[in-house]
Amino acid sequence: MNNKNFMSSCKFRIATFFLALLMCSELLAGEKTCNCTTADIEKEISYLAKQLLEVTGKDEYTLKKDSSSRIMIGACLSVKTNGINLTCITPDLSPQEMGMHTGDIIIAINEINFVNEDTQISQALLDQIVTTMQAGDILKVRYRRDQNVKEVNIEVRELSHPGFNFKVSK
Repeated sequence: MNNKNFMSSCKFRIATFFLALLMCSELLAGEKTCNCTTADIEKEISYLAKQLLEVTGKDEYTLKKDSSSRIMIGACLSVKTNGINLTCITPDLSPQEMGMHTGDIIIAINEINFVNEDTQISQALLDQIVTTMQAGDILKVRYRRDQNVKEVNIEVRELSHPGFNFKVSK
């Protein structure tokens, strides 16, 4: 394997490790569920830890993620000329609870119209809303699904993630 392919393989394996570790930390913290046992998760972490040491060439490696929280409405948004497309919905958050679905098109938030030929203006308006919203704020959202227009109130929430300090050694 040449050096470029080796480095690419290493980056992929490290990224996979971090993703798996994050998923496992969420499972162990009870934030997500799966049909696996704690022993299954511990076995997977052990395997990934050995892979990390092999890839980095170190005898010891520490992964640390501080606890964090972020404000969110629970949807992935994509600004288009016909409004803001919902490209994903986070389960158990306001948009899903209020009956919104992926593919719905937001046409207004708090009476601000997002049907605009200039998507840069719409993006700037959306960015202003997102950067100033606080947990507990209620966003008045008007959206379209097919030919029907509906209006719902979406609560802005704060989601927290516990931190971790994970030390791997031979």
